This record gives sequence, structure tokens and C-alpha cells, in this order.
Amino acid sequence: MKRSRDGREGGSEATAVGWLIVAAMIGGVASPCAAQANRTTAVDPDQFPLPLHRAMEVEDIDRQGRQLRDQIAEAETRYAKVRELAERKVVPVVELKREAAELDHLKARAVELQAFRALKLHEREVLATGINNEAITYDLLLALLKAQEEMARVEREFRRYEYLQTAALRKAGAVSDEELARAKSNYDLASANLNMSRARQEQVALELAVRKGEQAFEANAFRDLKLRAVRARLVYDELAAEAIRRRLDLARERARRGLTANAELEALSAALKQAQAEVEADRTELERFANETIEPPPPLNPPTNPAAPVPPRTQPRSGPDTATHVSSSPRLNG
Repeated sequence: MKRSRDGREGGSEATAVGWLIVAAMIGGVASPCAAQANRTTAVDPDQFPLPLHRAMEVEDIDRQGRQLRDQIAEAETRYAKVRELAERKVVPVVELKREAAELDHLKARAVELQAFRALKLHEREVLATGINNEAITYDLLLALLKAQEEMARVEREFRRYEYLQTAALRKAGAVSDEELARAKSNYDLASANLNMSRARQEQVALELAVRKGEQAFEANAFRDLKLRAVRARLVYDELAAEAIRRRLDLARERARRGLTANAELEALSAALKQAQAEVEADRTELERFANETIEPPPPLNPPTNPAAPVPPRTQPRSGPDTATHVSSSPRLNG
């Protein structure tokens, strides 16, 4: 489940410095239909391109939510079958642990999707009216980040179990050094992803507390949390780049023996180049934050009474548990 550049899991790969940007954008949005909101008691957001785009995104999210519920149902069926086989000692316990982790991850992802959907609906309302209650925006953002943390925690716990099992097998001579290194890499990446998620939450929570007047502004505290979040991302990206480099080295060795195609080498080389670029971007951002002047954030925007927006053209067809954000987490197969 590799994290994408925006912080999501896998292809969700539904994450979160990107969400900080989303919150900033929402806070300063000026909508073409804001004037109409001031003159009428109801606004149809779908008359305007940006709110309409959000409504279309929500429809896509609803469709993805239905697909996710199907995946959860399939995972529950698989888990029940594997549990029965494990009780009969037909399959190893590690397979049961894998299925349980996959099911837990899908359920955590469903919560994340629901949180993402709520944020998208809020964006649509803000774009329609030009009025933003920033306290609500922060609540939605933090809910999303907490859901992402739970996804990361589930994966980290499984990767830890997998690594310990592989290490025990290596001592018994049952697996290779390469398999042990891959298990260790997966565990390190999962741990880094969890640390990154927690650092983002702390950064957003501190900003909210200061903007609400619940905590005094301290420039050093702001800088430290910013630096911690960027360092956590840097660690993750460095580990990801190293994992790709090892895969490329193995692919080159197979190519020398005529066991792999050049296309695999080209794809891995391109992936390594991209990963190294992300590492350099992290280092540049880290240096910039370390030297920049930290100004106190403004107080929260006072909530006003916006016009009531018209609901999306397509209401959720799947009930209150409809999920939200696309996080194409692959099966936990290493």
C-alpha cells in the first residue's frame, strides 16, 4: 500500500499535506454564485462549473463506495473460509493474519472514504455560497486525517507480524535474505507512513487550537511541527526510493541471466527517478521551513448564515455508510 504524493494510501493512495492545501483553498474561495446566495434563500450549485464539478466528484465517490462494500463482503467471505482452514491446520496462521489485516484495512478505508465525501460536500457548499465556516472545515479535515491514521496503523501491525515471522523463518533457513529484506522494508515503510500521518494531525490540531484562541501562538512550536511533518515524509520517500533501487538491482541481475524483459528495467528506472525527485523536493522544503519566518495564523473566520444550497443532483444511493475517497489499496501480499 504505497502512499501517493498527496498522502493517501495506495493509489488512494483518500493523503495529507495536500489536505492542508485544500483547507487553505477553501478558506479563501470566492464563488461566482456568492452574489446570488446573498439575494436568494436557496442556491443551485450545479448551475456553476466548480460546484457542479464537486457534485460530479461526489457521484463518483458514491460509485466507488458501492464497489468498496462489495470488496468488504468478498473479504469477509475469504476470511471465514481461511479461518476454517486454519483451524483444521490446512493453511498457515500467517494466511489467516493476512486476510484479517486486509479486511480491517478495507473497513478502515471505508471510514476514510466517508470522511473524504463529507469534505467534498463541504467544499461544494463553500464554492456555491462563498461562505466558509472554518471550524467545520478543520473538523472534517481532522476526521479524514484520523481515518488515514487508522489505515496506516492496521497495515503497520500486519507488516510487523509479517517481519517477525519472516525473521524466525530466516533463522531456521526456510527463507532467503532477500525475502527477509523485503519484509523489513515493508515494515519500515508502514511505520514511516504511520508516523507521517500522526505528524500531519499534530500540525493541523495545533493550527486549529491557535486560531480558535485555545492556545497561545509560539513560532518555534509551529516550526517544529512543520519540520516534523516534512521530515516524516522525507523518511518515507527515502525508504520508498531505496526499496525501488533494490528492486532495480535485482531486475538487472535477472536481465543479465536473460530472465526479465527490458520493459521492467525501464519502468523501474523511471520509478526510481521519480522517487529520487520526491526526496529532493522534501529536502528543499525542509530547508525552506527551517529558515522561514513563522507568522501567527489569523483567527478563524466567524461563521455567517449562508443560503441553503441545493443538494447534489444525485443523492447517495447507498445510505449513510457511503464511502468517499479513492484509495486503491492492493491486497496485503508484500
